[in-house]
Parts: sequence; C-alpha cells; structure tokens
Amino acid sequence: EGDNACLDCFGVPFGGKVVDVCGICGGPGDPAQCTGCDGRLVRRPDIPPYFDQSSPPVCCPAALHGCDGICGASVGCDGVCSTEPRAVDSCGVCGGRDEPNTGTCDCAATPFGTASIGCDGECTDPPARLDKCGVCGGAGEKETGYCDCAGVPYGTSQRDAAGECCYVSDMGCSNPPRCWSGKTFDACGTCGGDGGTCLQQPTGAAQHTGPWRSVVFVCFLFAWMLASRMTERN
Repeated sequence: EGDNACLDCFGVPFGGKVVDVCGICGGPGDPAQCTGCDGRLVRRPDIPPYFDQSSPPVCCPAALHGCDGICGASVGCDGVCSTEPRAVDSCGVCGGRDEPNTGTCDCAATPFGTASIGCDGECTDPPARLDKCGVCGGAGEKETGYCDCAGVPYGTSQRDAAGECCYVSDMGCSNPPRCWSGKTFDACGTCGGDGGTCLQQPTGAAQHTGPWRSVVFVCFLFAWMLASRMTERN
C-alpha cells in the first residue's frame, strides 16, 4: 500500500499525466473539446450538448438525441420517427384519443365495456330496452303502451264500470258494463230476458178471436176424419 501521492492520473508513480480542464487525464487542456453547443464547459465523463440533425439544428443534451439524430424524437406506434410520436390510447387505437366507440371502448369510452345506446338514446350499462308493451325502459306493466288491463300486448280485456278487468264477452249485455254479469240477449232481444217478452198474447179485441179460431180448427179436423172413413168404406 504506501503513499500514493506520487502517482499521476494514470496511476504511474511519479508520472507526469494530469487531468486537464475537460477532466481528461493527460488531455490537451483544450476547453473546446468539452464545451457544449450552449457554451458551457462539461467535464468528463459527462458529454456536452451538441446540435442535432433537424433543420434548423437544435442544441440538444446528449441524452435526448433520438431517432434520425433529432432531439427528443422517437418512433411511434405507427413506425414513424417524430418529436410527437403516436401512442396507443386506452382503447387500443394507435394515435387515438380515448374516444367512445373506438377500438375496444364502448359508448362510455370504457375499454372492453358493455355499455351501449338504449331505446332512450342514452349510453348506459345495461341499456334501456323496449318491454313487451312497447315501452322504453318499461317493466311490462298492465295498461302501459299497447298492453291491456290484463298485461297482454294488443289484448282485448277492458275494465268495467267497477274497475274489474275482463274480456268484453264476459261483461255480457249489462249496462253499465259489469264483468261476469251473466246477462245476455234472449231471443226477443232483451238483455237478461227469458225469451218470454215477445211471446205474450196480443191485447184488446184481438184476444176475442182466439176461441173462434179453435172452433174452426176442430170443425176442420172432424170433417177431414169423416171424409177419410167414407173413402175407406168405398
């Protein structure tokens, strides 16, 4: 070990090499060799800035010299060397801007999301859908859209005067309408009738012709029977 005070910058005992102004052992001591394009002196091992290959040239730190010798340049996702290289956005689009419905993004700009535009024109997850009654975002409820009071699409059920829901045919001829009234028109056209209203005997003078008609009929029947017997005897 011993005293190393006699060693020069190369480690040679009593050598004559010294570090110059640029930090170079045994260097010429020329400041121009370590002065950057910005006019500052940079000692080794650091590298002074120097002009790049752009037009016009830019004084650029050595660490920032990129592709094609241009300061700050790099190759983007599109393979082009640029100081503003294109990058892949969150939707997986080269040079994209994370916009909805691009790449893997849904209408809410969510990567691999499942949101979509519903019948209401809004982007939601899940989206609004038409129910069986034709109502956007509906739950298929009775008497909504084109569903009747029984919840049947395009059904024919109606409510009666009391608010009961049934088929019109179940209301019969009752007035006001009543579900399951049991009333129908009889042969005489009477609602809830027994068919006897149109079979009553006429009134007034026409009633007195009844007995005479019976007498005439009996006489006609007797004459016919008598004629039949006389024919058999002959």
